[in-house]
Amino acid sequence: MVELLQLKYQPSNTSPFELHPINMYLSIASFLIYCFAYDAHIKYISTTYSKYAKLVGDVFGPLTFASYSSLLFPSLCPIFYSVSIVYSASQTLLNKTVLLNWLYHKFTNNTDDIYIIPV
Repeated sequence: MVELLQLKYQPSNTSPFELHPINMYLSIASFLIYCFAYDAHIKYISTTYSKYAKLVGDVFGPLTFASYSSLLFPSLCPIFYSVSIVYSASQTLLNKTVLLNWLYHKFTNNTDDIYIIPV
């Protein structure tokens, strides 16, 4: 994505930081947060922190993509952010549903679906 941004803004005298400062700072911040969340997810893979790091990554990964894409195609900016929000919300709800389903089976001692584990 960064290479495409360089190609798009190379012939002009202005940088994306001058034209779209909020989008640029949002994209850089969300990319850094996503990188830290990915590192934490890998480092603490067998602990509870891994679930939270994955959740943060599921939110900030699509936000990074939407931010960079909105710089390439400014007219489609609302569509990119809408898709990012819907995807992040669906991933968050999916993780919550799997966790609640596992807890339900754990506390009710239902042995039908004993192999259900939280993701």
